[in-house]
Amino acid sequence: VIALDVDKRRCELLKKTVSIMGASEKVTVMNKDFLKLDPTQAPYCNVQGIMLDPSCSGSGIRGRSGSEQQDFEGDDGRQRLQNLCAFQTKALSHALRFPRVERIVYSTCSVHREENEDVVQACLGATDGLFSLERCLPNWLRRGQVDTFYGAESCVRVTQEDRCMGFFVACLVRTEPLALAAPGALRRMSAPSQRRAAHDASLEEAEDEEEEKEEGEEEEEEAVANNAGGGARRGGRGSPSRIGSSKEGLVGRARLRSTLRTGLMVQRLLSGRFGRACFY
Repeated sequence: VIALDVDKRRCELLKKTVSIMGASEKVTVMNKDFLKLDPTQAPYCNVQGIMLDPSCSGSGIRGRSGSEQQDFEGDDGRQRLQNLCAFQTKALSHALRFPRVERIVYSTCSVHREENEDVVQACLGATDGLFSLERCLPNWLRRGQVDTFYGAESCVRVTQEDRCMGFFVACLVRTEPLALAAPGALRRMSAPSQRRAAHDASLEEAEDEEEEKEEGEEEEEEAVANNAGGGARRGGRGSPSRIGSSKEGLVGRARLRSTLRTGLMVQRLLSGRFGRACFY
């Protein structure tokens, strides 16, 4: 785990906290600006998950005075929210540029839509379908504001009415398995993704075998039909029955192939291969 904080004081505090928790061997704390990291350079190019907790208004924190809450009202307050929103959008957009990232959790301790749904909508729309929202904490009743954009209900909202601090959470996941992105990517994928990619590969192999079998059967059926047709033209006894049985067999095999192909497509859909399955 790589933990970053641009503020030196907070970074030192984080190091002490990690040490107290006995996680120093697993967590590397760096005093760096996340926005200045090069996603293509090691070790960041192999990052698989990002938990992004950017600076926010803190409007969901219990105990804030009324004056602090009201600081975001009026022209000056709206300008502050816009500035925060611009920074948060930039941070989330940067997280989406990491080539191996499979999952990004975006969270704030804010109750303002500008810092939450608006940021997610802007960044998600710029990925051209490469990422989508995953429904997090599915049993939590308070969801994202559905009037902002389609899919916002996958996000989680918490207010002080829920008897805890107010916050917002969105989980963005890559829609295409990384095994398709580049050779050797499978070795750097998480265990669940490796299993999914291996399952998809077995489906492809089964389908290839089925297609080869289909071609052989079609050639055999065509030859049988031609021979039967020749027998019918010669007026041979029993020839019509041969033609009928050949047609029935052709229809039966066609239905079987259709059933197998449908089954393979359903398996692809269930395994997450939406992009590939839609072409079948």
